Amino acid sequence: MHTRIAAVTVMGRVLLLSAGCGAALLACASDASRGERNDAIERDDSDGSDESAADPFDSQRTDAGTPRVPVAPTPQDPADATDEGPCGDGCMQTDVGVDGDAFDLEQSSGSAVELDDEGALIVTREVVVEDSFIWVADTGANPAAVSKIDTRTREVVARYEVGAPDPSRTSVAMTGDAYVTSRSGMGITKFSAAGQDCPDTNGDGMVTTSTGPGDVLPFGEDDCMLWYRQFDQEIRAVAAQDIPGTTTIEEQLDGPPLITSTPSQHYVWLGASTRGAADPSSDPQTEPLAMAYKLDGETGEILLETVMPRGAYGFALDGRGILWLTGGAYWSGSVAFIDTNQCTDTATCDVEPCRTTCSTTQCPDTCDGAIKGDITLEPQNTYGITVDCKQRVWLGASPIKRYDPLAAVDQRLAVATGDAASAYAAGIAADANGSVWGAATPVVRLDAEDLTQVQMVDTPSYAHGVAVDVDGKVWAVTMNTTLHVIEPGATLADNVVTGDAVDGLQFPYTYSDMTGVQQQLAAAEAPGIYTQVFEGCAEGEQTTWLDFSWDAETPAASRVVFQVRTADTLEGLEEAEFQGLVAVPSMRETVDLDATLTLSGEPAGRYVEVQVELYADVGMHDRCSETPVTSPRVRAFTLAHRCPPGEPVLD
Repeated sequence: MHTRIAAVTVMGRVLLLSAGCGAALLACASDASRGERNDAIERDDSDGSDESAADPFDSQRTDAGTPRVPVAPTPQDPADATDEGPCGDGCMQTDVGVDGDAFDLEQSSGSAVELDDEGALIVTREVVVEDSFIWVADTGANPAAVSKIDTRTREVVARYEVGAPDPSRTSVAMTGDAYVTSRSGMGITKFSAAGQDCPDTNGDGMVTTSTGPGDVLPFGEDDCMLWYRQFDQEIRAVAAQDIPGTTTIEEQLDGPPLITSTPSQHYVWLGASTRGAADPSSDPQTEPLAMAYKLDGETGEILLETVMPRGAYGFALDGRGILWLTGGAYWSGSVAFIDTNQCTDTATCDVEPCRTTCSTTQCPDTCDGAIKGDITLEPQNTYGITVDCKQRVWLGASPIKRYDPLAAVDQRLAVATGDAASAYAAGIAADANGSVWGAATPVVRLDAEDLTQVQMVDTPSYAHGVAVDVDGKVWAVTMNTTLHVIEPGATLADNVVTGDAVDGLQFPYTYSDMTGVQQQLAAAEAPGIYTQVFEGCAEGEQTTWLDFSWDAETPAASRVVFQVRTADTLEGLEEAEFQGLVAVPSMRETVDLDATLTLSGEPAGRYVEVQVELYADVGMHDRCSETPVTSPRVRAFTLAHRCPPGEPVLD
């Protein structure tokens, strides 16, 4: 089973999600477009916030839409009641899952879960496909702009001024929002994907934004422009980084469990230098020629800056948090990296990089575990860069190269042969169906496993950039006025080409991750989420919630986290905070639900919502299949409650 890229739109926000073959990453759809762009566009110290983005990685969030219908409890037969167990006289117990009421995915406000053949919950990447966009820099526009193109209708649905000349790189975040960088203009601009649901920043009661290619507002006047930051160096690499939030629950021998929740984090990395074509002899390792910057994705604030191991022509992040660099035209010949898990501020990044060489037969020093690394490849020559769903780094130029940092040392570097060896591929992209695409004349389609298997795909004109959209179509950026679209079939030779699929562009020049699919396929696994609401006693009666139990399997390093929240009304439930209940594997077989619900000192309410978070093994980074290799399984869970003395009342 391969992976299908998918996207879902929430209030106009495009969330790229992971989905069977062609999909990207899971997301919890939530309310969107409620933030504000900073009123003043500051070119030096912009600190405006972007709260408009729906947060697809926040495992604590659920939709605040129409309240779900709660599950009706089942009264216990008085003949079976005892005073010894949790369910005595007047107790009601609800069993959900394989051995009780089936899990109801329709009522759940979560995402990225499905039922296996037995009816157990497992993690999936299957989602509903709705809207999809590609963001293409119009380098030749005057003033410079970026075009937002609907990949299904193949129409330019918006065009935005970027604020600096010579835009050439775009990167798309998990929310669908786009970062656009300018080379000679030395700036970065963030745009919301929400369209007519962008924030009304001027307070005039309407959203003022572009509605098509001929409707371009002056820079700073479009509500979908979220922030801008100016630099004093050329920006030739950009990559959005979205890190999912997680919840961990550690049981203690005495006392309540230790609960740690980390919110989702949103950053963007830039590669900048003062080196240009007029100075080809500059030392690529000399400050300030090659600097990396980490920015807050919501505000544009610079969080850290550090000297890169080598000047960068492009960035690509893998699922382990390694930022990979290609030297491109100026610093060709290597693949370099920065470990963003270890490089967290300017001080921790201030290290000398590990430097080594790697050929197709040996990589004597892998630089594994280093904070920074610079790996000279033999043969040399690199240009574009991408990371596929198996965490392998692909490099453009001639020949196309694959570097696998997880392989044995004598198998890390592979080089394409045949036609792919002679064709010069500038941009490069990988799909979820086992093909890698190089932007050349003609376009190269390469088998990702067997680099000797190559197909050359003719397009009407030269392609400089290439990207895969959420449906698996391949977009070739031409550097004139148009784009070509390739619809790939099951075999390398099975391709349908639509030339000049989108006209009216002004020297499109982009060969980075312009759809967001690269990040989606390679990104870290976010949890699958399932939620269900349960009703206690009749209105006006105090509900006493009793024990909670579960039946779950957690292979390898996978785990399951149960969280709960409570309120007296369904409306209040939507506003309540989740409390950590238990993490599986666990030392216990049951937990006291009431003890968790009353931690605030207030009595538990009539309604309880259970949220199940399923985490796949974080050590596994193959995102090519529909279901993670190490998905946990939740077969069932049970909760019980007791009403005041008297006959149980069922609504």
